[in-house]
Amino acid sequence: MSSRDNKILSTRNKSTLCNLCREFTSTIVQFNFLPQEVYPSQRWSKDGEPPFTTETWGDTFRHHDCFDALTLSGNEGGCELCALMLIEYARPVEGAWKPPYEGRLLLYPFMQYGTNQKRRFTMRWSEKKYFPGAPWSPTPHTLHFARARPWYGQVQSIASPDYFTDPEYCMFRDIPSYSDFDDCFVTARDWLRDCLYSHPACVRENSSPLPTRVLDVGSSREPFLYISNGESASYITLSHCWGGEISYKLTVETLEAKKKCIPTASLPRTFQDAVDITRKLGVQYLWIDALCIIQDSISDWQTEALKMASVYTGSTVTISALEAWGSEAGIYHPRNRSKKVLLPSVADDQSQWYIRQPLTPFAEAIEASVLNKRAWVLQERVLPSALLHFTSQQIFWECRSGFCAENGDYRSGSPAKKSLTDVRKFIDPIRKGDKPPGYNPYDLWYELVEDYCARSLTFGTDKLPALAGVASTFEKLAGTHFAGLWREDLFRGIQWGAAYYHGLGRKVWGYQGPDRCSPLSKSEKERAPSWSWASVDGPILFFGRIQGSVSSEDRKLEILDVQIATSGNVFSSADTKGTLRVRGLSSKASYIPPDMGQDVGSLLLSAYAAVDSSKIFRGCVLDIERDKPRSCWVLETLKKTTSRYFLVIEKVGDGTFRRIGYCTSYNDKIESSSLEPREFHIV
Repeated sequence: MSSRDNKILSTRNKSTLCNLCREFTSTIVQFNFLPQEVYPSQRWSKDGEPPFTTETWGDTFRHHDCFDALTLSGNEGGCELCALMLIEYARPVEGAWKPPYEGRLLLYPFMQYGTNQKRRFTMRWSEKKYFPGAPWSPTPHTLHFARARPWYGQVQSIASPDYFTDPEYCMFRDIPSYSDFDDCFVTARDWLRDCLYSHPACVRENSSPLPTRVLDVGSSREPFLYISNGESASYITLSHCWGGEISYKLTVETLEAKKKCIPTASLPRTFQDAVDITRKLGVQYLWIDALCIIQDSISDWQTEALKMASVYTGSTVTISALEAWGSEAGIYHPRNRSKKVLLPSVADDQSQWYIRQPLTPFAEAIEASVLNKRAWVLQERVLPSALLHFTSQQIFWECRSGFCAENGDYRSGSPAKKSLTDVRKFIDPIRKGDKPPGYNPYDLWYELVEDYCARSLTFGTDKLPALAGVASTFEKLAGTHFAGLWREDLFRGIQWGAAYYHGLGRKVWGYQGPDRCSPLSKSEKERAPSWSWASVDGPILFFGRIQGSVSSEDRKLEILDVQIATSGNVFSSADTKGTLRVRGLSSKASYIPPDMGQDVGSLLLSAYAAVDSSKIFRGCVLDIERDKPRSCWVLETLKKTTSRYFLVIEKVGDGTFRRIGYCTSYNDKIESSSLEPREFHIV
C-alpha cells in the first residue's frame, strides 16, 4: 500500500464517516443484512438501479453522485470508508486521481453469491467508463462486513446442512494479528475436532500405524526421535520447502543421539514452529522428512520414500507451510492484514463491526505460494485427509468435505483444481479397499504428471521418488509401473511433448508455428529412458491423453517389448534404464529449426531432395536444442483423419536410438510409400 493510502487511512481511535457511509452502515446492520420491503430513505432503491436491475444484484443504496464527490469525501472530508472505497477503485496516475467510471456510486449489499451468503457489498458505477492502460479494474469491487472478534467455541460443521443458513456463521470475522496467537489455535482445534467426528467424507480413526520414526513432542521435555515399531497413534506431518541444504537433519552418525534428545533451539525455525503447532493441536507425534528419514542412507531413503502414501494418508492432519521459502523461514509471522474501518455501534446491536478489504481467497493463496511450486508437495497435497495451511494473512483448513478460512469464509467440496480433486476421489476408495467409481486411472495419472512437471525440484534425482507415494497407490488399479509410466497404457504414455499454450479459439490440438512451448532440459545424470517424461525437466503435455479414443486402425506403432533395469524400487529409483522395442512406419529426415525466438520447427523427409511445403511435416518440437539443424528419424505413432503424430528419434550407435522430440502434423499429402516399416530399439 502506498504512502498516499496510509495517509488516507490514518489510524484513529474512532472511525470518521460521512453522512452517506454512516446511513448505509447503520441501516444495513439494523436490517440484519436482509433486504426490506420498505426502506427508510430514498437513497435505497428496490430491485436495483439501472443498469444493474437483475434479481442477482438485488436492492441498491445510492452513494456519492460522482467520483469527484467520493474523492473529496475520502481525502479532504476525512471519511475513512470513502477513503477505503477510493483505494479499492483507483491509484494515482502521475499524481492525479482520475475517475474510472462516470455516474453515481451504487452499493449492492444483497447481491447473491451462490450458497455463500456472507456479509459483503459490491460497488459499481451507474455508467461505465474504460481507459486503456488505466490502473484500476473494470470489474465490480467488493468490501466485507466482519465481526470484530475471531472464532470462539465450537465451529459449526461445514458438513452440516445448517452451515449455510445459520446467521452466526454467515459472516466474516476479524483475525488475530500474529499466527501463533492462542485464538488461532482455538479455531484450528475446532476444525480438527469437527473434521474427525462430524464430516461424513472425512470421519476416520484418530489413530493409525505410526511411520518408522517420528518426533515425540508431547511431553514437557525436549523432543526426541521415537522408533515406533509399528504401534498406532495420532501423528501430524509437515509439508514444507527445504530451500536448499538443511543443516540439522538425521544422518547415520546422529541417529542414536537424536533418539535421546533433539534440542528445540538447534532446529531450523520452520521445524521449531511445526513442533509448537503440533503441541497446540494436542498431538504427541510429528513427522518431518529431514528428521525422520536418514538423509545419507540411500537404502533408508528409498525404503521410506515408498511409504510416503501411508505416511501422509495416515496422518491426523498435515501442517502446510505455504509461504516458508526454506527451513529457516519459519511458519509463524505477523499477519499482512487487509485495511479495515471500525463502524460506530448501533443502538440495538452492541457487536463491533468492521468494513474491510477482502483477504486473498484460498485458491489464489495456494497457487501463489512458494510451497505450491515444489514438486514434492503435489502428493503431500493429494494424499492427506486434512491440511492446515499457514499463509501471511490467515490459516486455512482443507479436507475432503471442503475448506474453512480463519476469517469465516468457507466452501463445501474440494477447492483444489479439478485434476487434484479427481485424483483424491480416485485414491480415497482405494485406501478403504473399495473400487473408485468411473475414473480412468491413466488419464488421471497423465493430468497429475502434467501438474507435477510444472513444479520445481531441488534435486533432480527426486524426479520419480517425489511421486512414488501416489504411484504406489495407483498401482492397485493401473497395473505395472516403471519409469513413471504404466505397461498397460504404454502406447499413450510415450506420446508426450513440451507443454504449449492452446488458444481458446483453436479447434485442433497440436504444435503450430508461432506457439510458445515450454523449455525442457535433460538431467545431468540419466535417471530414466529417453522415451519417459521423467528423462526431462520442465512442463510437458501428454498428447496421448487428449487424442481421445484410438482404434487399432489409427495406431501406426506396435510396441513389441520393453526391458527395464533399475538399481532400486520401480517407484523410487533415481536410476532406471530401459529399452523399448517397437515397429512402425518411419523415415530418415532433416530437422529444420524455427525462426529465431520460436520453438516449432519442421521435418523434411529424406525422400524429398528439395524443401517443398507440401512435403514437410510441420509442428515438430524438440526436447532440447530446438535452434540447431540435425539429422533424425521420424516414427509415426498415430493417424486420425488428417492428424498425424510422430516420435522424433536419433541414432546413438550399436543399433539403438533415443527420443529427441515429438511432432504433430496435419499434412496428409505425403505418400505412404515415403514411410517404411522398420523395427527400432529406443533407450
